Amino acid sequence: MSGYVRIHRSLVGHPAFRNDAEAMAFAWLVIRAQWKPTRVRYKERGIMLQRGQVAISQRDMARALDRDKAWIERLWKRLRGEAMINVASEAGVAVITICKYEEYQAERGSREALDEAPREADARQAQGTEQVREIREEESSQPNGCSPRAWSCPPGVNPQHWTDFKRNRRTKRLTNSETAYRGQLKAIAELTDDEWPPGRLVEYAAEKGWGSINDPRTTLNGKSHERSDRDPTTAALELLRAGAPH
Repeated sequence: MSGYVRIHRSLVGHPAFRNDAEAMAFAWLVIRAQWKPTRVRYKERGIMLQRGQVAISQRDMARALDRDKAWIERLWKRLRGEAMINVASEAGVAVITICKYEEYQAERGSREALDEAPREADARQAQGTEQVREIREEESSQPNGCSPRAWSCPPGVNPQHWTDFKRNRRTKRLTNSETAYRGQLKAIAELTDDEWPPGRLVEYAAEKGWGSINDPRTTLNGKSHERSDRDPTTAALELLRAGAPH
């Protein structure tokens, strides 16, 4: 590989990582990602990778970083829960997509950088003046300790569907704390597969009037009802306890 990548200093100490070793592992993925659409050969298979994608197994990444496979598995799970990566299968090989690669690698002063506005800002411009005001009022009414960037639209999700999903939560008088937000991101990460990507999961939840992300497979079979009938903060905490610590 040749060239360079942009790595921001704020990566070290970022709350998504438990230590600097995890931050450097994420930086390693950014460095390994393709900077333009490229066909590569990995594990005897030809794979077409897009900008910001890398084909790597947990075992090979563990070997390259001198870590055990379980350490890498826990890191991937946390990064998915934080909406920092997506993991899909291409020709039987794991393909990682760095969710904000364009934002990380936009050249300062280039047209790419000018066009690369945050997803949330793009969504608000598209929604119109009334919906912009509605979102801002919702953010300003968050309880103390809740980040103003909380509940921003996850990667791969239609901003309008995310807005409708948040409106469902307001209608049901559910809390929009950071803990609840992380719980919904974790649910998206755990339920995502080739048939139900993040965008489809959120769209289905918004359409059904749900205030939480539930498994649509059981719902389609007529066996499940919405999880958020329980206290949402408790549900989110249970999800966090079931996974790796943040």
